[in-house]
Amino acid sequence: MSVAIITGASSGLGEEFVRAVIDERPDIEELWLIARRKDRLEEIVKSYPQRKFKILSVDLSAVDEIKAIEFTLSAEKPDIRLLINNAGMVASNSFRSLDLQMQEKMISLNSIAPTALIHFALPYMKSGSAIINVCSVAGFAPTPDMLVYSSTKAYLYNFTKGLRAELRQDGIHVLALCPGNMRTEMFTMPAAPCEHKSIVNLLPFLNIKKVTRRALRLARRNRGVYTPHFFYKCYRLIAKIIPHEVLVYFSKV
Repeated sequence: MSVAIITGASSGLGEEFVRAVIDERPDIEELWLIARRKDRLEEIVKSYPQRKFKILSVDLSAVDEIKAIEFTLSAEKPDIRLLINNAGMVASNSFRSLDLQMQEKMISLNSIAPTALIHFALPYMKSGSAIINVCSVAGFAPTPDMLVYSSTKAYLYNFTKGLRAELRQDGIHVLALCPGNMRTEMFTMPAAPCEHKSIVNLLPFLNIKKVTRRALRLARRNRGVYTPHFFYKCYRLIAKIIPHEVLVYFSKV
């Protein structure tokens, strides 16, 4: 049975990816939804009675719980056609002020979890399968007052590009999705950057419906990086040209 796995599927971009896969990938027979909030996942499943789902209520910031996914894959041996690593979190403050446990949780959820899930999933993927890692424009350069978050996304961005090169010979497509501002729970949580008066609030917000669907199409076409919106494409270019020592003075959130 062909399977799509989506992490962070209970809200925001992850929930929209569920809709996008249903709309864009009729070849997918079952969707595996991973998130902490089982009740939210159950609500989403109820909206699509014609589709087959598996709910995995897992806290991906906890190593022991991530391991449980490996056991599930080993037991069921699914035909994984699509893996979307969307789960993530952001917290903003100076490095010295931000709680260390919060920072460790960000590292685990944003970097360790997608790395582990890909490692677990690859034995069940074949030529034509695709991986989408949700990175961020914050990963293009260090972002003061959002330092750990931008560092985790820089790791995921570079990991994704390298993984794409490694898996090219196997015919497995790997896409780094690098969005900017989106009106998701990340921007309504107390620790989110939009709670601060900063440049972040002045940047354009993306249409997540368009982003998810285009990401799926580009992944099937074997695109390596997708940065939605002209503004963020320009920032990606600027981050390559201007020394980061200079850029950090303008990117502080």
